[in-house]
Amino acid sequence: MMYELHAIGYLTLRVVLGIWLVAEGLRHFRIGSKKMASFYRPLYPSFVKESLLRIGFIIGYIIELLSGILLIIGLAKPFALFILSPYFILQAVGRSSITPYWDPKHFFVRLIIYFLLTALPLSWDIYSLDFIFNPPTYH
Repeated sequence: MMYELHAIGYLTLRVVLGIWLVAEGLRHFRIGSKKMASFYRPLYPSFVKESLLRIGFIIGYIIELLSGILLIIGLAKPFALFILSPYFILQAVGRSSITPYWDPKHFFVRLIIYFLLTALPLSWDIYSLDFIFNPPTYH
């Protein structure tokens, strides 16, 4: 019984973070990197070029969409979590240059969910495609 509760908790964390990432990725994709870079341009220091911002936004929403989809369906979770690590680090640097670091909106919530997913054992995630396709590696 307790093992199943752990599995449901892991599933919930994984799907919530995945939905959040896909929603953010789709929102950024719809807005477009050019509009996003133009909007955020005045907030960044002058040495950060707009083309660098555009590339950053494009890479960001690709990472959000890819890792979010992988987390929702539970496929290649270690890869999805691996590509999210530098993404969160760069996002922390970018956000701290725009606003005070103590006002990061939803950043810390996503970071805490990410940390929980990396800290909890993968063996708890039995409701995923990874577990269905390769159960022996989790035991």
